Amino acid sequence: MMNIIELLAKFYFLLIKFLTFLGKVFIKCCEILFKKSKILTPNQKTYLNVPYHEKDQAKRLGAKWDSTEKRWFVPSGVNIDFFARWLPLVSLFNLKAPYFYLAPTQRKCFKCGKNTKINAIVLPEDFEVLNDEESEIAEDSNKVSKLVFDCMDYVSIISYIQAISSSAYSEILKYTNNYAINYSATVNARYFMSTCQNCGVVQGDNYSIQEFNSPFSPVEVEDFSKISFKKILVPIMLDASDWSIGYPPIEYYLGDHTVDGMMYVTSNGFIKK
Repeated sequence: MMNIIELLAKFYFLLIKFLTFLGKVFIKCCEILFKKSKILTPNQKTYLNVPYHEKDQAKRLGAKWDSTEKRWFVPSGVNIDFFARWLPLVSLFNLKAPYFYLAPTQRKCFKCGKNTKINAIVLPEDFEVLNDEESEIAEDSNKVSKLVFDCMDYVSIISYIQAISSSAYSEILKYTNNYAINYSATVNARYFMSTCQNCGVVQGDNYSIQEFNSPFSPVEVEDFSKISFKKILVPIMLDASDWSIGYPPIEYYLGDHTVDGMMYVTSNGFIKK
């Protein structure tokens, strides 16, 4: 009888230890996930640069007005991704140009199979890229002592844009209301993209720009004309993860008819042809 009691006691002791271990693992995982999350803690307050004509939009997204500071801010418990284009300029934008092209085209939605309009942003030759090594930015305080941008001698189509300067985005909205921040489960990130005008499914850059022979990366020269280019004479700043080294469709559009098929290199060295 004692042996059974002892065995049960040991079993419950080990069970308690195991459950305690699982609890610690769960708490640790929650801590890691919370650190990775962009949800603000109760004591955090991130101020925004919201133009007066966009205040109603910021308010609808959840921004609050600080009557003392006379500025809009992101309150605790709200994801700052929704306010990317109004976040302070400091250490946010890594691309800039004196003007840009909005490039609309059509494609069949992979979900519903119907045609829908999609958009992309193309930067002209001599756009600038932030030089991380030469720039001096204190990540803990967000203070900038020096920002260095390098001039690029090629045109580029931009992918995975997390933020667009407010004035440039306001111009984009004059041409389309179908280009905004959405979530892509494929790349597990939020960035500016179009959605299907019929079923509402997101049309990610991986599907529209990065994919071989996709709408913005056609192989055949005759498909270049399917892409339109609207020149917008407003300076633009972007926070983006990838950009092409060269973009034949707009080179062809601008008059370089010697371009022979689609072939360019992305910023991470991936060759597309």
